[in-house]
Amino acid sequence: ETAIDELTGDIERLTAEIAALEVGIKELDKSVAEATEQRKKENSEYKELMQSDTAAKEVLGFAKNRLQKFYNPKLYKAAPKREL
Repeated sequence: ETAIDELTGDIERLTAEIAALEVGIKELDKSVAEATEQRKKENSEYKELMQSDTAAKEVLGFAKNRLQKFYNPKLYKAAPKREL
């Protein structure tokens, strides 16, 4: 009977450990899902920032070229003709 009691105790202990591990896994899954969502949001914000930076660089390029026309005509690059 002592061996049965020991094995029963071991089974109960292992069952409790398994339950604790399952809870830990669920918490970890939740944490991973939250981190994934945060990374997606940050990536979206980064892409938006890069688009606005690119647009700003283009505007600065146009402005710089326009200033070249006035201050240094040799470096001015005429805009290509657009057909409507």
